Amino acid sequence: MPSGKIKIGHRDHIINKKFFKKFTEDHPEINITYNDFVLIIRETNKEIARIVTTEQTGFKLPEGHGYIVVTLFKSKKKSIDLANSHKFGKIIYHLNLGTFGKRSAIRWLNKDSFFYYPKIYKFEGCRTFKRQVAKATKEGFMFLEWSSRDFIKFDKISKLQNSNKKIKWDQ
Repeated sequence: MPSGKIKIGHRDHIINKKFFKKFTEDHPEINITYNDFVLIIRETNKEIARIVTTEQTGFKLPEGHGYIVVTLFKSKKKSIDLANSHKFGKIIYHLNLGTFGKRSAIRWLNKDSFFYYPKIYKFEGCRTFKRQVAKATKEGFMFLEWSSRDFIKFDKISKLQNSNKKIKWDQ
């Protein structure tokens, strides 16, 4: 395996000088320093994480970019409790009794997104976001089981319903 930093493609972190320069060129009417720009982005992300972890319905991203929700799922593989397994000398699994054996995961549901090729993008929450979700789950906050089908747009449903109806004006 290679050692050191691995860069995948031309991906950069969103908060960088290049992005700030592009923003200031596109919006010259906004006078802001780089430190304030970074602070605004970080505080916004913290607020989104707080909303996602405290509300069952999650957070709807602007401009039709989908939803960020915490969903429960039943894992096919059991997770091993390493501390107790080492202590007792045999494999002991986590029981997850507080959630009836279910796990929580942060998901970005982008089925009906308004941008091209939404499947090539990936969302992964930062460590503090994941820790907030784990803490809320351990404290007993029950999240819902979400799937992409739960976020179908109503205008698409109404179009389907209206296309199947044949209205006769002359009777």
